[in-house]
Amino acid sequence: MEVNLNMQIAGLETFSTLDIHFAGLMQELGEDSYEVSLAAALASKHSREGDVCLDLSQLAGTSLTDSKGEVELTCPDMRNWSTELSRSHLVGSPGEFTPLVFDEQGVRLYLHRFFEYERDLANILLAMADTQVEDISTASLKEDLDHLFPEQNHSSPDWQKVAAAIASLRKLAVISGGPGTGKTTTVAKILALLLKQHPNWNLRLAAPTGKAAAKLQEAVNSVLQHLNWPREYLDKIPKNVQTIHRLLGAMPNSNKFRFNRDNKLPVNLLVVDEASMVDMPLMGELLRALPESAHLILLGDKDQLASVEAGAVLGDICGKTAVNFFTPKLQDLFPELTGPEIIDTNPAPRITDCVVQLEHVYRFSTDSGINQAARAVKSGKGGDLLEYLQDDNYPEIHWLQISNSSQLRQIVQDYSLPHAKNILDSGSAENALQELSEFSVLTPLRHGTFGVQGLNTLTEDLLRHHAIISNSGPWYKGRPIMVTRNDHRLGLANGDVGVVWPGEHGLEAVFGFLEEDSRRFPLLRLPSLETVFALTVHKSQGTEFQDVLLVLPPQDNPVLTRELVYTAITRARESITIAGTPKVLKQAVDRPTSRTSGLKERLWESTTP
Repeated sequence: MEVNLNMQIAGLETFSTLDIHFAGLMQELGEDSYEVSLAAALASKHSREGDVCLDLSQLAGTSLTDSKGEVELTCPDMRNWSTELSRSHLVGSPGEFTPLVFDEQGVRLYLHRFFEYERDLANILLAMADTQVEDISTASLKEDLDHLFPEQNHSSPDWQKVAAAIASLRKLAVISGGPGTGKTTTVAKILALLLKQHPNWNLRLAAPTGKAAAKLQEAVNSVLQHLNWPREYLDKIPKNVQTIHRLLGAMPNSNKFRFNRDNKLPVNLLVVDEASMVDMPLMGELLRALPESAHLILLGDKDQLASVEAGAVLGDICGKTAVNFFTPKLQDLFPELTGPEIIDTNPAPRITDCVVQLEHVYRFSTDSGINQAARAVKSGKGGDLLEYLQDDNYPEIHWLQISNSSQLRQIVQDYSLPHAKNILDSGSAENALQELSEFSVLTPLRHGTFGVQGLNTLTEDLLRHHAIISNSGPWYKGRPIMVTRNDHRLGLANGDVGVVWPGEHGLEAVFGFLEEDSRRFPLLRLPSLETVFALTVHKSQGTEFQDVLLVLPPQDNPVLTRELVYTAITRARESITIAGTPKVLKQAVDRPTSRTSGLKERLWESTTP
């Protein structure tokens, strides 16, 4: 007898309309099994929440509850569930064209396109990891490395130098590191090094958002200005950084790209910054478009928030736990190339020779407040974090205890309002944009009083209350705005930040930090956007501010995670203030992000042949 799953789940909090429609599609295609339709709805739900697949062993026999903790439904036991899925003509094995795909072990269940992305990503990365660069002169490489990375005072290995050596010896280099560890300095020197080895290479630099691209561009250009290296090579390094969507040639009103597996990018070396922000589908499209001969460098911080969409690609590539150990064959070269001997773990997976974690912090002293706070969060020590925040010995980090809207109003009045006034009083649009980079209010939430919408509304209400802006409408001089939808015709990307400013024909939107790069648009031509006196922590990725205020809600929320708090803290260059309750802060630090996928297993359990 056909079971109408839609009737059973239509009113449940667990599932969205999209999940219910996908389950209904399975029934329309002739599937009358409750177990299969339930799995389809769950696969849709989990992909929306960031998982690449559904781990049946984790869900089988468990109860799904609503926001009040009341049981909405109970999943089948593993044996019956797996049996029903295996029988279905809509659930296939790897290589079969079915809506749902079982992995090789029959435990993980994927939407078809996510399985293909994960499989292709793993295959491409492992092929790159296995490819050694031939005809490299060890003596010449050592000389260049010693010139670009002079001997350091600290006793540990110079991991920047190691990363440069790996980028010369392998087609794939993955460089992870926290704030101030010199990721962009390292990659700028690597580009100079590789162009000396391969003068005719075509290089491209990319990042997931316009903000991240601008930051990388500024950082690389700054390093190159002071780098003692032959100008003939430095001049070949790209001065512009593109968003990944622009690099791939995103097509308007489509999810397809001009460059793809059938039309490869004209590139020999691609650098991707802020790789933790890149979701699995986008990374899959990017790697499919890379020529087989191309080299790839991924930069990012594996401890930051994962992408908004499905996957935690950088974290899976880095393995999360194991860092800076190498196969004996590669390690034998290090004493000659980079100095101190590096202790390896043997046997090692194939991918390990391509992954380097930068450890030495140059921006802060090791005992600075921001560094101590970030380390406490990474270690899951919420109590230590709270102690640091309240310790007068760390003047760059602060704690404000708030639990209600009246206290929130006072904090916005004290912290955000002066900054907002500075933006509005700036002498030019470019100065206003620069002011935007000095301070930001961050929040984990979009909605509610303590969310980004509530904080932005509160800030504007206070500006009107103090007669700093008028009540005439949403547009006013100095309003900070963020694009929330790509517009390829205008060249604006989701996440681009601008400011409303007077122009020749009235108020305009101005984007770009440097005066010569600023771009102006009539307000009516703009895509979807929002005010950004406050930002979500997710939207702040790829950006740094001199000072940051992180506002936590008074109640716990599943989006409050260790990675979110770490990301917020590491947006600050000089000071971070956290406002909230001790209980919520500790709950957030105690909750690491978990994204289900098989990519880490494919990469790290695949040993060298």
